[in-house]
Amino acid sequence: MENETSKSRKTSASTRSKIFPISVLILIISIIIYRLSTIGPFAPLQCRLLGIGCPDTKVQGYIVPEFIDVKKAFIKNFEDGSEVGSSVAVYYNGKLVVDLYGGYADLEAMREYNKDTLQLVFSSTKTLSSIMIAYLVDRGLLNYDEKISKYWPEFAQGNKENVTLLDLVNHRAGVTYLDRQLTKSELEDLDKLAKILAAQPHSFDGVPLRAYHAATRGWYLNEIVRRVDPKHRTIGQIWYKKNSDPFILESIDRKHLMFKTFNSLVPGLPLEFKEVTKLETFTFESPSATGITNAKSMAKLGAILINNGQPLDDNSNSKPFISKNTIDLISTKLPIEWDYFIGRNLTPSVGGFAYFKFPGLEDVEFLGWGGFGGSLFLWNQELGISFGYVMNAIKMSTFGDKRGWSLLKEIVNVVKKLKKEQSENSFSKNQ
Repeated sequence: MENETSKSRKTSASTRSKIFPISVLILIISIIIYRLSTIGPFAPLQCRLLGIGCPDTKVQGYIVPEFIDVKKAFIKNFEDGSEVGSSVAVYYNGKLVVDLYGGYADLEAMREYNKDTLQLVFSSTKTLSSIMIAYLVDRGLLNYDEKISKYWPEFAQGNKENVTLLDLVNHRAGVTYLDRQLTKSELEDLDKLAKILAAQPHSFDGVPLRAYHAATRGWYLNEIVRRVDPKHRTIGQIWYKKNSDPFILESIDRKHLMFKTFNSLVPGLPLEFKEVTKLETFTFESPSATGITNAKSMAKLGAILINNGQPLDDNSNSKPFISKNTIDLISTKLPIEWDYFIGRNLTPSVGGFAYFKFPGLEDVEFLGWGGFGGSLFLWNQELGISFGYVMNAIKMSTFGDKRGWSLLKEIVNVVKKLKKEQSENSFSKNQ
């Protein structure tokens, strides 16, 4: 009996000695999996695995006290490894209330992301070029309902003769892609580029279907602008100066469409991410994809639109950048359309923007656009919010991700609270 008990104890001890290291290993693996699933991909590996060697991220800038929760959300994006370097700016009722920046512009060199850092914003550039088109419409140089061939006769070939400016700004022009990728020299020679663009046939045999013009939209708009501007300037040059049938539907192969579109993008973009920090990559204009700016500049421009085109200096005698009538026009909603490239329904506006609702903010609609990787340029007239967010940590997103959405959610929460307090105070005074 004693021998059996002794054997049982030895067996139990042996089992425990085997189970213990397995349990420890399972625990370690569980911790690693947890950290990898909760710490963002942009934190160093040792930081993600062990919590050591994490970057000492500094967040600086200006914020109105009422918006302090926005700063907390901004810092959290760095703490959970979702950011490398970024900035966010908000104008509320024409006043700058948030202007934050942090992290690193160059992580290898430990160069901080600061107020002077400029950032590639990919397709948020489309918002900027759309506003420039609106500016020219406002001055009578362009009309959304006109055929492009009025401004550019050579464009009317390859079933493109009926394409309007409205079609182009809203990705319905049938020039979703080019038949081949352009070279840098062709992109730099605008006269040569114009001939290539004009010769490109309509992707859908003249039928105006929406299919995102990732890079081509900007090139075509640039040529139109060159032709109507009295000084024959490009979009970039004007900005710098100014700011010192069902069968066809069912036959579309979205994967094939996406492949062709990406194959005709800017050389090196957007697949070779390391190249986007090199200045020599941008010796040509691509007003759809290569805008270089910061969050504050985008947010300020949106605030001017909210302010009926008037500058933000409270000078009622100042000439508006764009008239209220034109702002109302470009903000006008168009019917919801399915985008055959993006693969979702969108609510476009006349000006080439789109209306968006984001997770956690389903009761609020923003107008604007986003950029590949996560950048956002949005505004809401009713709430008086203009929002700019840019970052150098690229994620596979087109209309933002949880980083920008979390910031936007805090902003809306604050503004709703402030408006409620203002309404209650106004009511009390009138009693």
